[in-house]
Amino acid sequence: MNLDAPLDLDAWFASQQSPATPFSGQLDPAFQAALAAHFATVTEAQCVFYHTVELPGGRTISGEWDFREYEDTYLGGFAFTGKRVIEYGPATGWISAHIAARAQMLTVFDLPIGVGHDPVPDLMSEPPEAFARSAATHTDRQRNSWWLVRNAFGFQANAVYGDIFDPPADLGRYDVAMFGCILLHLMHPYRALQRAAEITDEAIIVADLALAPRVGEFDANRSSLLFSPSPPPNGVVHWWYLTPLAVSNMLTSLGFPQITVTTHRPPRMPNAPLLYTVVARRA
Repeated sequence: MNLDAPLDLDAWFASQQSPATPFSGQLDPAFQAALAAHFATVTEAQCVFYHTVELPGGRTISGEWDFREYEDTYLGGFAFTGKRVIEYGPATGWISAHIAARAQMLTVFDLPIGVGHDPVPDLMSEPPEAFARSAATHTDRQRNSWWLVRNAFGFQANAVYGDIFDPPADLGRYDVAMFGCILLHLMHPYRALQRAAEITDEAIIVADLALAPRVGEFDANRSSLLFSPSPPPNGVVHWWYLTPLAVSNMLTSLGFPQITVTTHRPPRMPNAPLLYTVVARRA
């Protein structure tokens, strides 16, 4: 800032409020082609698998969550046929493949390349700089798994990488937005829902944990958020436990008041935590 000349405060503050366009231009076909070329040769050794994946040909790669024969339940029974869908936090892409086989168009949105999840500060077991490096490496390897799955199945989807709280201005419009177990990882979950609501015309779907390790007697039927609900090491990126009613109330406030809530557990993971799905539609 040059203070040698008189400062026009009105002009300066107006300039700071001008709409920014971080990470814009990614939906350009040339950029999507460049992404596809960059990840065309990704190998299994370069990946971390969040989802268990059954590849064409029958070979199975185990992941943290096995959503096979569970996809429709996880997605709240929503009918994606003919819909334009944006999926936030696609992870390995097992759900992406399921949606892409039905939807008119799918865009996935994830963290920028070289960036990991924000940590709950007091749960870090290493210096912030070291955590940032290891978190970014993990996220990049998980992104590789999404591309490996896309390449293996050949489904069509755009991929955009950016800040979920300040997304690109040219992200487009969608019929449906899907948040698959990511609100618990976000420092500002309402802000993320708000930005999605701005570009979503029909419905927002949120799946998340119905129980968390530190919940104890916490009343899941209340509209509540519990901060830092999980112990380390996983808890370092678990910011919140959000009750289904809290998520429902958030979505109602954003113009999606027609709510259905279901609870469920992956059939291939009988010991997994209970999950819930909120499907919220515009009036």
